[in-house]
Amino acid sequence: MKLKTIALTALLLLSSNSLLAGSQPDTVEMKSRLGHAPSQYEIAERYYKGSTLPKNYAKAAQLYMKSAEQGFPKSQYSIAYMLEHGQGIQKDFKSAAYWYRKSVASNDTRSMLRLGRLYDQGLGVPKDPSEAFKLYKQAAELGSMTSQLNLADMYEKGDGVAQSNVKAYFWYKIVYHNGYKPAADNIASLEKRMSQDELGSATIAFATYLDEKSFDASLKSLTKDAEEAREQFGRPAH
Repeated sequence: MKLKTIALTALLLLSSNSLLAGSQPDTVEMKSRLGHAPSQYEIAERYYKGSTLPKNYAKAAQLYMKSAEQGFPKSQYSIAYMLEHGQGIQKDFKSAAYWYRKSVASNDTRSMLRLGRLYDQGLGVPKDPSEAFKLYKQAAELGSMTSQLNLADMYEKGDGVAQSNVKAYFWYKIVYHNGYKPAADNIASLEKRMSQDELGSATIAFATYLDEKSFDASLKSLTKDAEEAREQFGRPAH
């Protein structure tokens, strides 16, 4: 700690000299050189986007990695993404999965989604639709719209989870409510295949979500007896 303080003081003295010479010091860059993880992330972002610094994926990757190794979640996601796509660093799905998993521990929904896709496709990890489903569900309940859509699709197809038109319908309704209007086609398609009881259960669950803004409460309502749905919406005609 004392060494870092001495080094920072030295840099600040140098920056004072720079000011006298007419140049503006960059405190973030100075802190990045001292190993400050959030500052390393900020400078990496500048290199990645070409914002105030020339675009340079290799330098961005180096700084994201240094920051990620210190446990900075945003950098863990960013270096994982670059490893997945081979941007400024050799493509490595296994290492990408490692860093996504680190970021997932900090509730980063982007990492949940991308790690889920790796499990979905068997890239860097064993192909495991059920593990993909768990990650999509975790991200979906934290508000990731893409994960919500993936969850609906998996419920509809029975991919990685028991098939359920009711739960697929519920999640498509959530996605539509959140602004993804093409989900209307999925909703209409399911309505043609669902019984009155199923539609009633799904409608009650969605109404519960709108009322309580709680996925936990609304999904619990799907596990209750369907009698409430029958009372409100009637039995299917025979």
